[in-house]
Amino acid sequence: MSGKKKKHILSLDNEIPFDLIGIVCNHSDYRLVWGINNELGFHLEKSTTEFEVYDKKTAKSVGHPIYRYNDEENGADYHLLKNKVSASVLIPEKPMIDYFLFINTEYDDDLEELIDRLKKVDSVLGAYVFDPYEIDTCEMFDF
Repeated sequence: MSGKKKKHILSLDNEIPFDLIGIVCNHSDYRLVWGINNELGFHLEKSTTEFEVYDKKTAKSVGHPIYRYNDEENGADYHLLKNKVSASVLIPEKPMIDYFLFINTEYDDDLEELIDRLKKVDSVLGAYVFDPYEIDTCEMFDF
C-alpha cells in the first residue's frame, strides 16, 4: 500500500438569495424612503431593529438602519440599508454607495426597469446593479 493519501475537496456553493442595487443619495434616509415609496408605490417602513456590524477599527458594534417592504402581491421582499453610519461602512467594497437595496424575489424582475424608476426619485443621484457574488461581504446578509 502506498503512503499517499487521497485528498477530497468539498465545494459548497453559497447561494446568495437576493439582487443588489446600490443607491447614491445626498439626502437623509427618511427623505429617500419617502421618495421611493411615492415613485415606486412601495411601503418601506423602518424596522425596530438595526443591522448590527462589528467595526474592527473601533472594536464596537454599529447599527445600520433597515427599511423593509414585503410585496406579497409580487412575492418580493425589499430591504434598504444605509451603507455608512458614523465611521462604519456596511459593505466596505463599495464605500461610495450611500444605500443598498436588497431584493429577495420569487420571480425574475427587470432590474433595469427598477433602476430607471429609482433614478426618477428626486434625492437619488445614481442607482447601480451589483452582482452580490462579486462582493465578499454579501455572504453575511441573510434576509
